[in-house]
Amino acid sequence: MKTNEHTFSDCWITTENKLDEYINTEIERRIQCISPFHMAGFSFIPMGKEGQTYKSGASCAYKAFQHWSDPECEEYWKLPCWIQGIPVLREYIAEEFPGFFITPYQKDFLVLDVDCGHNNGFDGIESFYSFFRQKSILLPSYLSDIRGGSFPVYTKTPSGGFHLFFTSDGNKYKSCKFCNSVDVRNYKALLAVPGSKKPNGEYVFYGKLSDAPHLPPIIKRFLHHANEESTLHIKGRTTRRQVFLESGQPDTASKIKKDSFQQIYGMVTYLLMRAQCTGMNNFLFRLARWCYRIGISREVLSEYLRTRLKIDPLNPEIQHCIREE
Repeated sequence: MKTNEHTFSDCWITTENKLDEYINTEIERRIQCISPFHMAGFSFIPMGKEGQTYKSGASCAYKAFQHWSDPECEEYWKLPCWIQGIPVLREYIAEEFPGFFITPYQKDFLVLDVDCGHNNGFDGIESFYSFFRQKSILLPSYLSDIRGGSFPVYTKTPSGGFHLFFTSDGNKYKSCKFCNSVDVRNYKALLAVPGSKKPNGEYVFYGKLSDAPHLPPIIKRFLHHANEESTLHIKGRTTRRQVFLESGQPDTASKIKKDSFQQIYGMVTYLLMRAQCTGMNNFLFRLARWCYRIGISREVLSEYLRTRLKIDPLNPEIQHCIREE
């Protein structure tokens, strides 16, 4: 009987030791996944439920970072909700935090978040290539076969999507939609780092951050158009998103005028990026006709042209294009 008890006790201790060994190995594996971003100097914010507290007393408060009192603070990653250092990361992983976020702008990166396998029915890779095919734009070779691994540095997401890392030009670009299922992540944006987990899998990193290509001019051009406000038309419905206004001009217009400006901006973006306008007159005529059909007055359109596009609406040729039908 004593022999059996001794054997059972030995087995129990062996099992515990193996479990501890597995846990330590898993922690170190995930630290290795995070290390390229730690070495690059990023700060991290833990994933988890808002307000959730763990054994060490650490809490996940990443939502707080989106609502701090000074939204123009250049070093908001130094707020208390951010963490740094391998020992602290190791402690969070040991307490079963599923992962961590970074903000790409901290180290001058811009990320295209390409969604695949989501419930919205869109494939981000196909949408991305379709966007450029419609414009007859030739892409750089490193973007020729994203799914096949042509891009030099990216994270593969659990759903099969991609986080494509570019070095930015130092400008601030708030999150906005590039095309269906492709979003821009830069200023004040949270991005999951490799080693982070979801129920359907783990984020996996490929390449080196130092190999990230410069932001291509065509993408940069789109982002400069999106620096005011973005109205996106997806499957017949309109989704509005506020994006960073670089000029900082105060908007004292009424809510109705502001909504009209948002609608006009959406159509301007569409005409410039997707429609085949044959010249300025054709562009203005199509814009004016669209405004007339949805009830935006000539006065509001003229003010938009003057204040946002710096086009003189008193020019007789332009007046002819934007006259009410």
